[in-house]
Amino acid sequence: TFISKSKLQNYVEAHHLIPFSERKFFDVSIDIIENIVCLCPNCHRKIHLAVDEEKINLLRPLLNKKINLLHKA
Repeated sequence: TFISKSKLQNYVEAHHLIPFSERKFFDVSIDIIENIVCLCPNCHRKIHLAVDEEKINLLRPLLNKKINLLHKA
C-alpha cells in the first residue's frame, strides 16, 4: 500500500493465523513462522475489525496455504 520511509520497502504487518491469545491451549509455542503471515495494513485491520464473513474470506486462503506447515510444526 505504501513504501516505508525507514526501510524504503513495501510496508507490511505480521499476523498470527492462530491468535496469540490462544497460546494457552497449546503445549508448544505458536509464535512461529508457520503461524505468521505478512499483510498490508488494510488487510490486517480487516482481519481484526471486519464483519465475520469478510474476515473468513480473507483468512481461509491464508490458512489453507499454511495448514500443512502448521501441522508439521
